[in-house]
Amino acid sequence: MHILTFAQNHWMLVALLLTFIAAYALFELRQHLLGPKRLTPSLATQLINRQDPLIFDLRDKAKFESGHIINAQCVPQAEALATLEKLKKPFTAPILLICQTGQHSAVLGARLKKQGFTEVMSLSGGMNAWQNAELPVEKKR
Repeated sequence: MHILTFAQNHWMLVALLLTFIAAYALFELRQHLLGPKRLTPSLATQLINRQDPLIFDLRDKAKFESGHIINAQCVPQAEALATLEKLKKPFTAPILLICQTGQHSAVLGARLKKQGFTEVMSLSGGMNAWQNAELPVEKKR
């Protein structure tokens, strides 16, 4: 009963809340349908061990050399789209994209999916999450 009274007296707040919830739900649905699959570090480890994906690290060369996932290739973000577009199509092998936080890799993954790449994944949380999980990294000397 109190909720109905509140809703009647503050209908604009309720409308704003419902709008926010709907927008968030649409954003999440869009990310799920159009974006790359986001993998936790443990799921990424399983993918690496079972399917041997191409691993592209989108960070700059200095960050890459300070520590990266074993067998990852350094493809700086500015060059990544052009580099990945050169892969022969249809390209069905899994691709794992990694950046520092997981944001840039998710954006690039969505663009690749729009271009027809089917098995595109992003490391959720990026290298920060990988290192926080204390998973192995390789360093260039």
